Amino acid sequence: MRTKLRLILAATLLGAPCALRAETYPLLEQLNQQTQSLYRDVQSGLVRVQLPTPKWIRDAAAKDDPLRKWDKVIDPQVKAKIDQQRSEIAQRGVMSRKFESVIVTPSSQPSAAVDKVDVGGAWRVVKSESTGEIVLEPRGSGGNALVLHAGADGSAGPPNLNIGGALRLRAIAGGSFAPNNIGLLISEEGHILVPLFVERETIGNNSVTCMVADQQTTATFIGSDEKTNLTLLKMDRVIGKPIRIGQGRPMDGSLVMMLNPNNGSGRVQLWTGGERDFGVVVSMDGSVAGFARYGQFLNTAAAKPVIDQLLNIGRVQRAVLGVRLTELRADHEARQRFQKLGERPALSVDEVTPGSPAEKAGLAAGDLILELQEQPIGDLTTWSALLAGGGEGRLLVLRNGELRPIKLDLHPAE
Repeated sequence: MRTKLRLILAATLLGAPCALRAETYPLLEQLNQQTQSLYRDVQSGLVRVQLPTPKWIRDAAAKDDPLRKWDKVIDPQVKAKIDQQRSEIAQRGVMSRKFESVIVTPSSQPSAAVDKVDVGGAWRVVKSESTGEIVLEPRGSGGNALVLHAGADGSAGPPNLNIGGALRLRAIAGGSFAPNNIGLLISEEGHILVPLFVERETIGNNSVTCMVADQQTTATFIGSDEKTNLTLLKMDRVIGKPIRIGQGRPMDGSLVMMLNPNNGSGRVQLWTGGERDFGVVVSMDGSVAGFARYGQFLNTAAAKPVIDQLLNIGRVQRAVLGVRLTELRADHEARQRFQKLGERPALSVDEVTPGSPAEKAGLAAGDLILELQEQPIGDLTTWSALLAGGGEGRLLVLRNGELRPIKLDLHPAE
């Protein structure tokens, strides 16, 4: 009997790993497939863009420059050399060329290489300073290097040299394209909405490089708005498919896809209000809900008045209401006192200028603004976006625990 039990136990233990390996996870696999499908759908409207550094960021960085404290004692010539080197580093790109039908040929001559790039594997890329050739050198001893010949105009070298049969490559260089932000393709005409304010003078009449999936094009500056931290560009050659614009903030507890504008990385996560999030927020229905910025959330629908004005006049005009607002924190004591407030986003009216449009409309210090144009509002970015809509504004205000509608004139001041 004991022998039989040992055999049964041994068979069970030996068979357990097999059973685990054979087990499947259909729900997780379905979720994986749905996530891939969602990303593919959204990707056609995501535009990787290479923007110049905005002046306001450069100015902020200059204030924190550790060399500033040495300005009065550092040698002017040394400082000028440092500034020149910094400028060269900032402007230096990954220099490469576009080759059409490049011929790969053997070379028995040692290369006069200056620049070497380690690309892994059995070869390294070498650029010859003397000939301008791009050489693939074998890592180990022996064997011939492979040379990519190109003329001054990018044309291929000798056409019929071969290494056991002609080996032809079509090498498309990446140029100096180094994307540093994500834009949203919002129209069939190629308009791109970027969640970063870039001044007009920073881009000027130059084009910026952008890419959708593996297609590359350029875009020109249309306009930008500092208060909402947005820039609008337009593709010179339209590629991709416009995104679907979401209608508002995701419900707390919803699953969302978060895409980082800086490096393009993404993750699926539980939406808890966006207090610690930064990125493009994609809802599970495939629409882009908006931009999360560490506690502030601007949904794409609310940005429409800003986009319209940038398209029509190249800048944004807003009403001057004469009111000072702050964002109501999650731990504000009013959330405990007023049941109708609870966890709803809100703006606190701290001060109203006497005789201002805000005072004439009936706003008073201490009011809590819950909605503007029937949209929940809890941050100044969304407030600034909706103020660009013009016309009659409809506020929902909480005053002493009671809800009160207020109408405002949102026409820009002359």
